[in-house]
Amino acid sequence: MKFIFLFFLGILLLGSVLGQGGGHAPPEGRKTVDMEILELMAVVKDQHGTLDWYFILGVGEDARESTINRAYRLYSRRNHPDKFVGEEKDRLEFEEKFKNVGLIVNTLKDPMRRGRYDYFRFNGFPISTRKIKIEFLNFSTSFYFFWSYIPMIPLVIFMTTIILELAYAFCMYELAQNTLRYKKPGVSEEIPVLPPFKRTLTDSEVAARLAHIESLDKFNSVFSIENPQDITPPSLNSFFFYRFISSRF
Repeated sequence: MKFIFLFFLGILLLGSVLGQGGGHAPPEGRKTVDMEILELMAVVKDQHGTLDWYFILGVGEDARESTINRAYRLYSRRNHPDKFVGEEKDRLEFEEKFKNVGLIVNTLKDPMRRGRYDYFRFNGFPISTRKIKIEFLNFSTSFYFFWSYIPMIPLVIFMTTIILELAYAFCMYELAQNTLRYKKPGVSEEIPVLPPFKRTLTDSEVAARLAHIESLDKFNSVFSIENPQDITPPSLNSFFFYRFISSRF
């Protein structure tokens, strides 16, 4: 059973690490920051036709803050609203576009926000968002599902089946071992059935039944299984996929 505990503990730790996805926003603020970045990404994509903010500024993905500032100054010289010549409607759109580039720069200069942007830039827009909140721990976080995760669904189903079958095999084996371990020799596992319509018991019959109840192991009374000696330790034969493949060859 110790192996099962360590196995599931490792799964939980791995899931928590993968769930961070880059960036370390406070749990309560994670959704607010993420939604701001996702909304800005959607607007910028409509205006510039790309989700790559580094491309818009003309810098690399590993650009430092000083490089980003220098790139923004060059961008401002070429695209400042004061230099715009055209209709008023187009001017407003141009100003909005320039303002959003400023928001891009502020995001990339913030390490935490930049980490979250890089996460969404790599994975794309989530197609599903779920917020998990544990009230008594004052903890809240969000989980996202992306199109890129869909090819992983068969693997998730496979791993889930393996984990459940492994846990079931271990539990059944432990129950069988406990049944054999705590089985008391010399104690009758059965007691004579009362004859039909008999409503009263003699003193000796009552004493026999009380002695039988006292002799029963409480664990086996509830969790004992038939033929515990036939339950084998978990092995490859415990897994459905292995049995299925073996049956085909």
